[in-house]
Formats: sequence, structure tokens, C-alpha cells
Amino acid sequence: MTEADTFSEAIRQIGLLVNPNPIANMNCTHCDTELPHDAAFCSRCGNPTGNPPVFPPALPVRQSMGAGSGLLIGCVCAAGALMILLMIFMLVAIAMHGPPPGVGGGGVRCC
Repeated sequence: MTEADTFSEAIRQIGLLVNPNPIANMNCTHCDTELPHDAAFCSRCGNPTGNPPVFPPALPVRQSMGAGSGLLIGCVCAAGALMILLMIFMLVAIAMHGPPPGVGGGGVRCC
């Protein structure tokens, strides 16, 4: 290996260390602006380059509750609905027949 070859190899290695991924940039076909090799649109004129746009990966859907939580929520909702129906039934019964003996009024009935 000659001295020129050694020097060329050293320069090549230094170049690889400075830019380990030597991919050439491209120019916009509309306005000739230099663009990164993976640009989807020109930063100057907005012309599409032909590269597909790169979107970040979608975030995974996070389950905030455990597997059995649906059953628990259903039972709580059913119990709440049952309590509401019971209260409506009691209000209708009181409206039709009056309060049970000894409830309401707080005093002695005179008549």
C-alpha cells in the first residue's frame, strides 16, 4: 500500500466518521433548492418531491381499566337504576296512599 493509498483510506475513514451515512441530498425539480434526501416536500416552494411523507408511528391504545372492569361498571349502573326505580315507586305509593303511620307530621293525629 502506497502512501497515497494510506492517505486516501484515512480521508475516507474520517469522512465516514463525520458522516456515517453518506446519502446525497437532492434538489427540488421546481426551484432547484437543495433538500435532504428524505424530504417529501420542498421547504422553499412546497413542491412534492416524490418521496412519501413520513408520519410518526401511531401511539398504542392504552387500556385504562382491567379486564373485569366492564362487569363492575355494569353492576354499579344496574344498582343505581334499581335505586332510582325504588324511589319512584315509593313516591308514587306515598302520593296515592299518604305516608305510612308514624312517618311525617311529627305530631299526634287529631282526626
